[in-house]
Amino acid sequence: MCKEKIAAQDLLCCDYDDVERADNELLRAELNMRERQLANLSQNIPGGVHQCANDPGMTLLSMSDGFLEMFGYSKEDIATQFDGKFINMVYPGDQAKIIKSIHTQLAKGSDLELEYRVLRKNGPPLWVLDKGRLMDDGSGNTCFYCLLIDITDRKCQQEELRLLLERHKVILDQTTDIIFEWDILQDTLMFSSNWKKRFGYEAINNQISQKIPLSANIHQEDMPYFIAIMKDAAAGVPYSETEFRIRNLEGKYFWNRIRATVQYNTDGRPIKAVGVIVDIDREKKQKHELMMQAQYDLLTGIYNKATINTIVEQRMQGEYYPGSGVPEYHALLIVDVDYFKKVNDTYGHLCGDSVLSDVAAALKGNMCSGDLIGRIGGDEFLMYLPEVTMATFVINKIEQLMKALSCIRPSIGAPPITCSIGVAILPRSHNEYETIYQAADRALYRQKNNGRNGFSVYELSRADAELMPSCTVGTVDSYIVSAVDDESKRNKEGTLMNNCENTRHCPCTFDCPRHGKCCECVAHHRDHNEGVPGCFFSKAAEATYDRSIRALAHDHGIV
Repeated sequence: MCKEKIAAQDLLCCDYDDVERADNELLRAELNMRERQLANLSQNIPGGVHQCANDPGMTLLSMSDGFLEMFGYSKEDIATQFDGKFINMVYPGDQAKIIKSIHTQLAKGSDLELEYRVLRKNGPPLWVLDKGRLMDDGSGNTCFYCLLIDITDRKCQQEELRLLLERHKVILDQTTDIIFEWDILQDTLMFSSNWKKRFGYEAINNQISQKIPLSANIHQEDMPYFIAIMKDAAAGVPYSETEFRIRNLEGKYFWNRIRATVQYNTDGRPIKAVGVIVDIDREKKQKHELMMQAQYDLLTGIYNKATINTIVEQRMQGEYYPGSGVPEYHALLIVDVDYFKKVNDTYGHLCGDSVLSDVAAALKGNMCSGDLIGRIGGDEFLMYLPEVTMATFVINKIEQLMKALSCIRPSIGAPPITCSIGVAILPRSHNEYETIYQAADRALYRQKNNGRNGFSVYELSRADAELMPSCTVGTVDSYIVSAVDDESKRNKEGTLMNNCENTRHCPCTFDCPRHGKCCECVAHHRDHNEGVPGCFFSKAAEATYDRSIRALAHDHGIV
């Protein structure tokens, strides 16, 4: 019995040893397999793996084949050239930096992430990304387990990008253009530093859709154009451009041109607008100067002949609706400086130029809103009054003008100049510029023949006998009012005269030895207080003449 128990125990012991040996073999096999897998992983990983001691030199304890292949060294090379220390393999310019970075990161944990350069056997240093961890090696010591990945290409691209951005910055710093970026979704706006350099203050950079329309930094006349370009960009219009004025810190506005290009997300929605703001203030001023030279008389600063003729003709051709509240009449004045050649010959051309400038200034001083003036000849000026309510309005304006003109002297101590003015006043329905100009020119000619220094008003035709409620002239076509120098006793007598074209048909037989017949004799007899010859008008016309004189005298305060 005892022998049987002993035999059973021996059998159990043998079985246990066999099981233990089998388990150990399985564990060794699994461990070997894991080691092979780890070796394969370390050898085939895209990069190099190494283990180094946590000492000042980072002594290398193990290196993968990928590590050796990455830098082109053998283990013997590393032991010989770098004394087996990894810190010696690091590019000298980066050694202090990574040591400092290691201490900083280990103060927060055991994981490390570094970028630095490592010396290579053949070729320039390689940039590596070092992903490491400080661990216990099982013997109470700590060491670094690190994976190095070659990032040289990425670093080269980053360097190229850095240089590109640096070049752009240099270019932007050397130009006056302003680069901007509007984040449409966030409603924020960023500008290059040139904004503050040019305008002297920080630009609005948030909630711009609400703040910019309320800002005084953009000229209010240009605000609609700026808002329109913002709406276009927000709506996804690919490209927009406009011109507007921006105020600087001193309150002066400068012209700028903005160009905006929209960027879209993957869904095609507009998310950003980027572009440039270009200084065009000098360009605008040059264009304005060219326009001034093309449209304005350089001596007097008023419209030149071509421009005033074009603008007045366009204004006359503008639509007019009776009963619209717009005055139904307009007037054209031609002002001629009397004996201007004599002024030039006597006082010199500089004084003559000064006289012309003073005449233009007098015309400007008698302008109302909407009136137009221009220089149409050497000593001739034109004035257009687009809205006339009464003849007396024009007469009063002319008298004020002549009073201002009478103050102009070509030189100190010289007598004042005189001017002759021809006037055409007629309904707005008459809008042919050439016809109206000829009427005013005919009135001017009549005034020159009548002694100058005054004005003549020409009525276009008999069909317009009811031209003005305050100046009914019946069948008489024109009248002349002469100015006198004595301002304390202004003789405002008006003498009506027949139209020059109708003179040849006049049956008058009165023959003045000095002036001939008809119109001229009227002026002669007026000058000599001889009255108007009875043969000049029929009785009906003479009665009309008397009524017109009384009406004119009443308008001018004579009676």
